[in-house]
Amino acid sequence: MTRIYRRKTVIKNRRRFFAFLIISALLLNALIFGIMLPKITKADPPHDPVIVSVARGDTLWSIAQAHYGEKSDIRKYVYLIKKQNALTSAQLSVGQKLILPAD
Repeated sequence: MTRIYRRKTVIKNRRRFFAFLIISALLLNALIFGIMLPKITKADPPHDPVIVSVARGDTLWSIAQAHYGEKSDIRKYVYLIKKQNALTSAQLSVGQKLILPAD
């Protein structure tokens, strides 16, 4: 009868081994959540666009200021409104419909 002997695995430096296990677990978590988390957060429902009808005396500046308030630079929102509606100038007509971009 032939006996097969297995070598016993001996951990020589326990601290180094546990440090390796912890670092491996952290890297694995970072990899998994780095791939999965962006897909989960992109599931935000789309916002309905806000459509504004231009009244007498309205300007792009007044519309931007009325709808975006003092959140940040109003010039940015004036530019975004012009871009969203393909306006080449700031000239508006009474009754014109403008689509306001999301914040």
